[in-house]
Amino acid sequence: MKILKYGALALVILGIGSCVFLFGGLFKDASERREPTAELVRTAFTDGLPPAGEWSDKAGVSEAQVGQLEGFIQALGAPPEGLDFSCSASAQSDTSDRPDGRFVSCEQDIDYANRTMKTQIVWSREDDEWKLMGYFINPPGAGEPAS
Repeated sequence: MKILKYGALALVILGIGSCVFLFGGLFKDASERREPTAELVRTAFTDGLPPAGEWSDKAGVSEAQVGQLEGFIQALGAPPEGLDFSCSASAQSDTSDRPDGRFVSCEQDIDYANRTMKTQIVWSREDDEWKLMGYFINPPGAGEPAS
């Protein structure tokens, strides 16, 4: 009976420790992607986006798609100084239609020179480095249910 109690206690402690380790790592991931995300948005207007070969393989983007996105970014105009993205991290494994791995999604409504747009950047952790997985720009409220 005593062994059963200690065994159950050990499992509870192991479970709590695993959660703390996982969520602590996710918090760190989200925190460390904020500034690189802001830098990416700033340099996308001035220097363009990374070539398709530097994006995550999970993104499946072509050079033509990167070029189209760069044209859209140029039409929006320069982003303002002082970008402050809100980032959240997730870890996925064995999900039906989503890739496995660690991801960080950062978003902010940005007042570009010509229009306010919701900008979302998605990063994927691959081979111990962060790779761009998505760069989405939509009008604020796009895709949200009407109230």
